[in-house]
Amino acid sequence: MYFNYRIQKSPTDSKANNLFSLRDAQIGLEGRYGRAWKFEFQTDIADMIKGSTDPENPGLMDANATWMAPKYFSIQGGYGKVPYSRANMVPFFYSPFFSRAEIAGGAVFARRDAGVTLQGKFYKQLLNVYFGVYTGMGEGVIKLGNDRGGKPEYLARVDFSYPVRNRYEDFDRNNTPVPSFCVGVNARYTEKTNSVIDNYTLAVVGGKKYTYGAELSVKYHGLSLQGEIHQLTIYPTDSTRLGGYDTKFFRAGGYYVQLSYYCRPAKMAAALRFDELNQTDLQPGYGRRLTAGLCYFPRGYNTMIRFNYTHILSEEYVPGYSPGKWTDQFRLGFQYLFR
Repeated sequence: MYFNYRIQKSPTDSKANNLFSLRDAQIGLEGRYGRAWKFEFQTDIADMIKGSTDPENPGLMDANATWMAPKYFSIQGGYGKVPYSRANMVPFFYSPFFSRAEIAGGAVFARRDAGVTLQGKFYKQLLNVYFGVYTGMGEGVIKLGNDRGGKPEYLARVDFSYPVRNRYEDFDRNNTPVPSFCVGVNARYTEKTNSVIDNYTLAVVGGKKYTYGAELSVKYHGLSLQGEIHQLTIYPTDSTRLGGYDTKFFRAGGYYVQLSYYCRPAKMAAALRFDELNQTDLQPGYGRRLTAGLCYFPRGYNTMIRFNYTHILSEEYVPGYSPGKWTDQFRLGFQYLFR
């Protein structure tokens, strides 16, 4: 639950977003059969009612089964998050922000999909290796089905952490006594027949698409630093995406850097994030945002009050893309977990 207030570019624009909203009403079920099988189902009732396939707020979040092979490997099949990008893997309730950076929010690469994931875990899970095969349709696979070309998306990821295994949390609530870090690299490839267009999204593009990225996370004595960079090379079947230039491909990409500090005696955390997104190198300009966050934890993650302020520093004007109608956003919300 949150209250939202935006400073509009034009005083005549709708102010419908300047009110209360229910971001999430999630229900999750997990089960095990013996030691070898794990089952997970998670849905957001609020977004399920709306029929949402928004990557940030999908109705169906997880519906999968995992076979946990002895010691080193596991195989997961079904629908859920794909192991690409650390920001994608961090649950919303472990983050100081109401939404992810633009590069990792689901408009550039799909956050969820249906398919199979193989994970290798080595050195007490300090080293993790992933390989996956998916539909490549992302969150839209539930409503739209598979692409008529019948070609899947392939994904690979490797991450290494030291001296302790990585946990997908943006805060350092454990006040880590020695510096700990995690580095990761990701890559994915797909070839689709048609695009799924929603405000110039790059998540599903007709043609060949190569996506690759790198990430870093460092935690020490309450300080937590995260950063990611992602680049795309796309050979579209739709020539209008090339803007009339004499080329067969275009590039896109972006990055974000965020820093947070958790003060255990005060049960509070402050965070700051800068992110940049370039939707095509064939047009000038970048989309840049600065977001500040302040969080209070009366009962840890189970009860959290979160405040965010976002300022749009610059916008990229791309044919077919509609920029937002606001320049500044204030958001105050409350989180409660039943577990």
